[in-house]
Order: sequence, then C-alpha cells, then structure tokens
Amino acid sequence: MLILLVVYLWDLLIIITTAVAGQQHLHTQTFDITVGGVFTDRDEGTETQSMENIFKYAIFHYNRLAKEAHNLQFKIRMKEETLSLIAAESAVQTVHDVCSLVHQRYVQGIFGPPYPELATLVHSVCYHVDVPFINVCSSCYDVENPDEENNDYIEQIPRPDSMSINLYPSNQDLNIAFHNLTHKLQWTKFLIIYDIDSGLTRLQRLLNDPGVNQSDILVRQFTHYKDRSVLIDAIGRDINNIILDLNDVNTRTVLKMALQMGMINSNYHYILTTLNIDTFDLEDYRYNYVNLTAYRLFNRRDPRILQAMQSFFAFKTMSNNEVNSRLFTTSVALWADAVLAYAYAYDRLIASQLRLGVEIMRPNVSCTDGRGWPLGIELHSKFHEISFDGITGKVKFTSNGERTGFELDVVHLSEAGVTKVGTWTREKGANFTLTPIARGGLFNSTLIVTTIVEAPYVMFKNNQNISDLLHQNYTNNDFEGFCVDLLEEMSRALKFRYKIKPITTLRYDDMVDEVRLKKADLAVAPLTINYAREKQIDFTKPFLSLGIAILFKLPKPEKPGLFSFLSPLSLEIWIYTFAAVFTVSFILLLIARCSPDEWRNPYPCDTEYDILENRFTVSNTLWFSIGTLMQQGTIEEEKALIFSFAKRKLTNYKNHKKYISTIS
Repeated sequence: MLILLVVYLWDLLIIITTAVAGQQHLHTQTFDITVGGVFTDRDEGTETQSMENIFKYAIFHYNRLAKEAHNLQFKIRMKEETLSLIAAESAVQTVHDVCSLVHQRYVQGIFGPPYPELATLVHSVCYHVDVPFINVCSSCYDVENPDEENNDYIEQIPRPDSMSINLYPSNQDLNIAFHNLTHKLQWTKFLIIYDIDSGLTRLQRLLNDPGVNQSDILVRQFTHYKDRSVLIDAIGRDINNIILDLNDVNTRTVLKMALQMGMINSNYHYILTTLNIDTFDLEDYRYNYVNLTAYRLFNRRDPRILQAMQSFFAFKTMSNNEVNSRLFTTSVALWADAVLAYAYAYDRLIASQLRLGVEIMRPNVSCTDGRGWPLGIELHSKFHEISFDGITGKVKFTSNGERTGFELDVVHLSEAGVTKVGTWTREKGANFTLTPIARGGLFNSTLIVTTIVEAPYVMFKNNQNISDLLHQNYTNNDFEGFCVDLLEEMSRALKFRYKIKPITTLRYDDMVDEVRLKKADLAVAPLTINYAREKQIDFTKPFLSLGIAILFKLPKPEKPGLFSFLSPLSLEIWIYTFAAVFTVSFILLLIARCSPDEWRNPYPCDTEYDILENRFTVSNTLWFSIGTLMQQGTIEEEKALIFSFAKRKLTNYKNHKKYISTIS
C-alpha cells in the first residue's frame, strides 16, 4: 500500500513539473505574427513612402525593446507586410488589393491608411473577414446627427460594432477640449480658419455654443497658400482672436502671413488645433509677444520619448540633433503606440487561449467566400480591456474603438519657447494659468494707459486743473489717487512700465474709443460696465463691487408728518396760490364796498329801516375766492357787474367741463 502511494505521488510530481516546464516554455517562446500596413499617396498631406517608413519604424521600435520593457506576458515579434495604394484607383481595385494582402500574407491585423475615403474601404474588408483594423487618423471622423441630450457631437465613420480602432484622440474629446480652452480664455468674438472640407469637426461644440453670439464668429476656408483674405477679414472686423484648424504645412503658412501683415504682436491671440506645435520653428515669433496657445500629447523631454527618438534615429540612420528631432511628430509617436496597443491585445489573446488549451492558428481568410478569422472578433474585444501608459500618455479605448482617458498639455509660446502652462482632462477640463513670463507681452514693455480725472480715483497733485496741463509735459508723478496706486502695484508685480494719458474731454466714451482704436493699451478708471461697452472692449472683474454694495443701505420709510399733504407741490407754488387767493379776495372786497348794488337792507319787510349792510365781508370774500378755486358755490348773491361777470364765466367753465366728461 505504501509502495502504491509513493508511485502515485511520483507521477503527480512528474505531471506538475511537466506543466510548469510547459508554461515556462510558452512564456519564453516567441510568437511570430504578421501585420499589414496599407497606405496611400494622400495620407494626411504626406507621401506614401513617408507613412510606410513611419509604420515600419513603429514595428522596428517595438521589436527592438524586450518584452519586459513593454510589461508583456509573452514574447511577441512582429513582421510587417505593406501595400501602397493610389487614391485615384477605383474602389473595386482597392478592395481587391486589400483582399489579396489579407489572404496571401496571412496578416492578423491591418494598419492604416490615415485617409478617410480609403480607410472606409479597407475597414469594410477587415470587417468582412473579421480582422482588426488599427488606424491613426485625425480626419477619420464625421459629424452625424448630434445628440442634444448628452452632447455627443461626433461619431466615427466606421460603425460602433465594427473591427476598427483609432489611436488618434477622438474628436468628441477634442471638441470638449477646445471648447474648454476658449471658454477659459473668455473668447466671445473670434475667427476660425480651416483648410479641408471635412474640417471643423474638432470645433463643432464651440460653433454650436449657445453662449456665443453666432454673428461674432467668422469662419473662413484657406484654399491657397497665397490667400491673405482670410486674415484681412479679421483686420476689417477688428477680430484679435484666431483659431487655426489647419494641417501643419498650412499652419506654418498662415502664421508667416500674419507675421508679414503685422498681426504677430500682443494684441492677437492664436489657438492651433494641431498637436505638433513642438515641431514648429517659432524663432521669428518668440520675441514679438504674440499669444499662441495649443495642446500637445507628450513632452519631448520625457524619458520614454527620448528612448523612442533614439530608435527613430537608429531606424533612419541619422544623427540626433534639434533639426532632426522635429521629424519625430505626434503621428510618429501615435503609430508606435498603435503597434504597442496591438501587442497588448494580442498578449491577452494568447493568455486567454492558453487557459482554454486552444492553439492560436494563423488566419486563413477569403473575401470571395466570406471566410473570416475565428479569433479576430475576440482579438478586437481585447482592445477594450487594455489600458497602459504609452509614448503619448494613457492609452484606453471605448466600446466604439475610440481613444479616451488621455491627458493633454496646454502650452503657450514665450520668450523661452513653447512652455507648458497647464493640462486638460475630460473629467477636470482645462486647468492652466498664463503667467506674465508665458504671456511675454507685458514683461519689460511700456503700456499706454488712458484714464479720466475723477476724484478720488485719479487726481492731479497740488490741486491743478486738467486744462493747466494740456500744453505741458506731464509725467506719471503728476497724478495720484486709487487707480494710480493700483496701476503702480500692477506694474511692479507684472514687470512693465506705463505712461498715463488722461482724456481731456472728460467723456467716458472717448476713453473707450482710445482702447478700441488701439491708441491705448488699457484703461484704468471707475468705468461702468454695460452691454455696449462689453462688446467693444474687455473688462476685468469688478473686484470692489461687493465692498461698495455693502456701504449702500436703503433708507427706512418715515412716517408722514402733519403737513405731509403739502408734499405734492413745492413751497413756492403754495405761496403763489395763497397770495393769489388773498389778492383776489381783497379786490372783491374793495369792489363790493364801492358798488352801491352790494349795500342791502338786512330787513326787506321793514321799509322804514334805512341802515344798509354789505354782506361781502372779509370772510365772505375769502370764501368766495376759495369756493371759486375749488369749483364750489356760495350762499351770497352778488349784484355788482364784476361779480355777475365772474359768476357767468365760472358757470360756463363748469358746463363746459361737464360736457367734455359726458363726451369722453
């Protein structure tokens, strides 16, 4: 019995040892796979041979590094098979050539081409035979029906359930990135210059922003390298903010035009949609204080980038210098990450198949009978599971095959060159600060400051009048006040000089015109912000509005006094009214005393009574005048002619008023 137990344990030990040895053999075994590269003569403005070399470099860089450097479980070695297409060829010929590549070369993945029209055809073939299609294409997106509910403006040309993977940052994320950037810069009026018909896909969210007046957005297409009208329109409409949605060649051309036309200075701000700003020669722009902002995917001083550039120079057999380093563009880095992403997905495919005990067979596909690769769909699904840090940052894909979760550097041009000033992520948005060194236009420069003399903000020293200094050479020391102190502190903090130029007309609109017409660089004054002025010039935030608002308090309503009924009329009107009443009463009293008709017998029945009385006493005449003014009758009957005339006029006035009220 003991002998049987020993034999059983010995056999179990042999089985375990064999299994472990087999696993170790698999981990040390090299898996040779073949991938295809399809390119054309219109790959985003580059030549076919150039794009093929970039793809071959990506394969070379991957194979050059050990699997430990990529953190892979298995050693995977790639071999490329390339196919050069002519964009002018028919679609039938293109499909035939791609099918021949897939069928005869047994490729397990197709890379490229980064040209939308041919990319759609190549993708359709890959989808038909279940072979993953990996691309690096910035223009392989199209604007479909926007979803207003979740603001998903961009949909990739290949269907979401397809075999497509795109390493270029999705236009949906780039839309949000550029919208965040312009919103952070508080742009409300700007010019957009684009080149290709399928352009502006990265700016759809900005164009559809309800917070921006569409009449303040000028969109122009750049069709010829000598076309200066796109910039002339900006000068004619007084637009200082410009977005260049162009390829690298056209971006350099437009910037050179702007330099020749005097539009490279601190008054203008440019945003570049290209991610290759590090490869631009900006020596002619660095010292002109121009505001130039863009995004980039990676920092060229990162150790992984330096390692990739060494492989690039070794592949190109060229020396490592600053000029040659500009050839290492974002597209080159993205292709290297595309090959690495394929290796990560294939590594996971090997692991899953070994757990099932299934051997990975090379594809034997055919376009004619619709025979696909059984493992192609599973390999494509592995792309959605991977997440790694590549040359261009974090690489992760959505269910649609679009890249997401990446981080962009916000860079700005300064005298020191292209400088990182912040970052952008989908979750946090754009977070950056343009420091005085990054701005460049303020450092050690002299600004013309317009203002208006108004105490206590801006005043002349020694109580001088502004008219006394119109023909004198006044300096900044001749002024004092809150705005002058604020300007002095700003100049010390931002390292700039200034020259105060007061408005002699003392009109605020003239001060606004000075800034609008570029006669002054800024205005420092207690200026009210309104809609008309805000459309012409930019304002700082009213940082003192809260403190001033606290100083003002609404008065409590007082109780009405004894003589509050006199409030409707002023004191002078009341004096004139009472003076008129007393004057008329005195005249009536005088006439009544002089007229014999007003002297009557108080006892008409006693004919012998010869003492006559005048009923128009002082009190009666006053009452008669007041009653006439208030349109009231009197008890006493007047006999004198003047009284009868006044009574008739008063009666006619009353009847006329009643007639008017009846008609109305």
